[in-house]
Amino acid sequence: LYEAMALAKPIVVCKDTGIDDLVEKEKIGIVISYDAKELMQKINSMSPEQIKDFSQRANKLYNEKYSWNSMKDVLKEAIL
Repeated sequence: LYEAMALAKPIVVCKDTGIDDLVEKEKIGIVISYDAKELMQKINSMSPEQIKDFSQRANKLYNEKYSWNSMKDVLKEAIL
């Protein structure tokens, strides 16, 4: 997930995996059932603009909240 966000890639996750809540809430990709047909339908129905929006939001969220620069202080505090 974080690597895809860092690389500005839209995210695809399955429903009821826990991470699906973040993907839907932040609008950084799509959530599907564990089904190849649904995956292909959703991918084929996305517009280039929608893919671009997912990618940009994912990368922005990563840089603001999950990058090493953002997390190092949180991790230091957790250790101390």
